[in-house]
Amino acid sequence: MQNPIISLLRESFKYAKGHRGMMIFYLVLSCIANAVILFEPYVFGRLLVVLQEGGDMEILLKKTYFYLAVLVALPIVFWVFHGVSRYYERKVAFFIMGFYQQSALQALFSLPVEWHRKHHSGKNIDKIRRAGMALLNFASDVFVLVEIFVTLGGAFILLCFVKLYAGLTAFLVSFLAFSVVIFFDRILFKQFKSLNSAYGKTASAVHDYVSNVFTVLTMRFEKSAIREYLRRYFLPFELYKKNVFLNEVKWASVTLVVTLMTIFVIGYEIFDELKVSGVVSVGVLYTLFAYMDRVGSRFYEFAWKYSQTVEQNASVKSAENIFSDYAKYGFKSSAKAPKNWKKIEVRGMHFTYLDEKRKKHQIEDVNLEIPRGAKIAFVGESGCGKSTVLGLLRGIYKASKGLVFADGKKLPYGVAHLANITTLMPQEPEVFNNTIRYNLTMGVPVSGSEIARVMKIARFDTVLAKLPDGLETDIAEKGINLSGGEKQRMALARGLIAGKGSDILLMDEPTSSVDMKNERAIFEKIFAEYKGKTIIASVHRLSLLDLFDVVVRFEDGRAVGVESRR
Repeated sequence: MQNPIISLLRESFKYAKGHRGMMIFYLVLSCIANAVILFEPYVFGRLLVVLQEGGDMEILLKKTYFYLAVLVALPIVFWVFHGVSRYYERKVAFFIMGFYQQSALQALFSLPVEWHRKHHSGKNIDKIRRAGMALLNFASDVFVLVEIFVTLGGAFILLCFVKLYAGLTAFLVSFLAFSVVIFFDRILFKQFKSLNSAYGKTASAVHDYVSNVFTVLTMRFEKSAIREYLRRYFLPFELYKKNVFLNEVKWASVTLVVTLMTIFVIGYEIFDELKVSGVVSVGVLYTLFAYMDRVGSRFYEFAWKYSQTVEQNASVKSAENIFSDYAKYGFKSSAKAPKNWKKIEVRGMHFTYLDEKRKKHQIEDVNLEIPRGAKIAFVGESGCGKSTVLGLLRGIYKASKGLVFADGKKLPYGVAHLANITTLMPQEPEVFNNTIRYNLTMGVPVSGSEIARVMKIARFDTVLAKLPDGLETDIAEKGINLSGGEKQRMALARGLIAGKGSDILLMDEPTSSVDMKNERAIFEKIFAEYKGKTIIASVHRLSLLDLFDVVVRFEDGRAVGVESRR
């Protein structure tokens, strides 16, 4: 297992892009601050030695004033460096979390749909949240690690300077105690990963029930949902108890080692001084005790911080599969979109996949001719492959076989060349917890006239007119304050905005919940407004087929018939 401190420092530095110089700067300031304050016990010890030795009153007062002035100056200098360091540390930590979650989202958005089918979105959300917060908390408190290592290193040196045996004893005992902590935390790390996995399953249950709250309420599944949540929550309880027990044993071991170290050094110094000179120097004894106490305190702090870092590292590692799978399966095709094409041909397209019930489905030997500007309908029973073929054309699935030609010229990467000239409008309208304007534009700058135009085409303008705040109306999650047909019309308007620059619009029954009258009017308006675009639509109502140029009939994953209507 890689050292968790080194691992998280590397991750923090990686995601501090654009701020790495600032990161080094505040670490240097923190080192200086802790090195300065380290001399506080030594200066106070020297003051006690001077007072105990006595002598000329004038000289004694001068030395006393000097040491008192130094004791006042040390914390002031410390805070000058430490305060500035902490300001920049918190600032950089904020950016680190943001850039990490940005990278995680980019990786998720680049993974194929098959991957998302196998990985619950609730778990992914929980992983990214935990990992992001772990990096934020670690990067915000790196000063604690600096304080620990500078104090321990400096204390060992100063103890050796005061009494060599004390410095060596503190070093050897600390090394032993460090080993004990690392031994326990190696075991705890594995337990934390298992617990995080269990917490992810619990989070996925919460995500499922809250995001599907309408089903839970209408079918009276409240008790069942809570029962399943509690079952998942208490599933890792035995492991949790073991984790707590080991953690407490670790702390007991640390306490015993540190206490024995301090008593040994102080006791040895007292008896040795009494034996040799019969007098114990209060200043030396205080200095030894103060630095031994700092070693002990910092060691407690290290044991706590190291355990916390192990847990934070486990949270970051739990999300690692997102990045590793992105490296393996992420969409990184160099396929260029064809330009100024007149006809695209797809030949012998194959694709095999498992659905949510692990049932095998196949798209076999699909051949399509797609003239520019054509209006093509896909028809067939549910499960015949219409939606999957649309997904293959969009590039959200990767065909296992198949050739693609643009005006007779073979495209080397097959269907991947079509990804950037197609926009797919899905049957299930996904609604975001934001304003209607955002749901239509997804934050992309779009003129008011363009928004009004697509809303009129999708016949969403009549819905908007009923809402008090118009485009600025906030929509509840999943659009629970809109009907199914209204959500589909809004999603269709969004698709038309997104597909403005696409040559091919793919429509997977985007109006299946819209009444027949409005559905036909929507298709007529789309075909009239987008004469230059190729439109391929999966159609449920056969009464719409007279609007299309070509009808392709699907059965069991095959295109079994093509009918030209023009």
